[in-house]
Amino acid sequence: MLKLFMKQRMVLKFCWALAGLIVCATESRAADAEAACRAITDRFMQVWCGAPTNGAFKALLKDIWYKPDEVDQIARQTETQQERADTFAKEEGKRLAPPYECLGSRQMGESHIKLIYAEKMERSMIPWSFLFYRAENTWRMVGILKGEGAKEDLMAMGIEEGPDVDKPGQLMEAFMKELSAGQDEAAFTGLVEKCWARPDEASEMKQRIIGSYRSRRALGQLTLGKPIPGGYERLSTKSIGKSLVRVVYLQKHEFGVLPFKAVFYRPDTGWTLYELTFGEGVSKEDISSATTVHLAK
Repeated sequence: MLKLFMKQRMVLKFCWALAGLIVCATESRAADAEAACRAITDRFMQVWCGAPTNGAFKALLKDIWYKPDEVDQIARQTETQQERADTFAKEEGKRLAPPYECLGSRQMGESHIKLIYAEKMERSMIPWSFLFYRAENTWRMVGILKGEGAKEDLMAMGIEEGPDVDKPGQLMEAFMKELSAGQDEAAFTGLVEKCWARPDEASEMKQRIIGSYRSRRALGQLTLGKPIPGGYERLSTKSIGKSLVRVVYLQKHEFGVLPFKAVFYRPDTGWTLYELTFGEGVSKEDISSATTVHLAK
């Protein structure tokens, strides 16, 4: 699987089952439950973004979980990881104002609710996913995912042709046009080198990605055949909240297609390239979300 990211993403996963109850909601209606759960997660993100330390993390969990010994254990487990998180945050610049965005929720049946957030910084953002579960009449928090673990939930929040997709769409269209015309160097220069959030790393990153693409293309000719000159197709363009746009294309070959996915991030007024993925790195969810089903008549 080929995955190319703007920076190796910090991966912090917290997925602990809780025996303790969280005072969240007892209403059966999902909207009421979501509002009550979001009051907790909003407070979590507000305090975390203000002071992203184990002390703040522990204090927040203490308010949510009734077992203090579990909070101590979790804080100890994350101490080393938090040092990496601090380093990552410094490298990605200062937090924006506001420092986070609630993207919405995902609900499975009447018993599971996930609340999805993006922690926003100058050059990057970190996904968060909070999972609540109701076994009977009371909601419990059963997991927190951060970083790579929460990215799938975040990407699933996209809406087709949402606001402010024009510029990312134009960047990706120009990239695919040049790439499918055999102008590899120009394509990756225009998309990667000019849009990378870290200008000092842009040239090196472009060479790494273009090298991977050429290797993947050479191997792919055994099954896909040669690229068709000028052959490409946009599959979907989706807005994810106010600051992310995901674009998926298919590059056409003689016997099949090579998928491409680009995710653009806008920390202020300009768009940067957050992620560029192709081949097996484009997930089944990326493809299936743009699939149209026609039932037999």
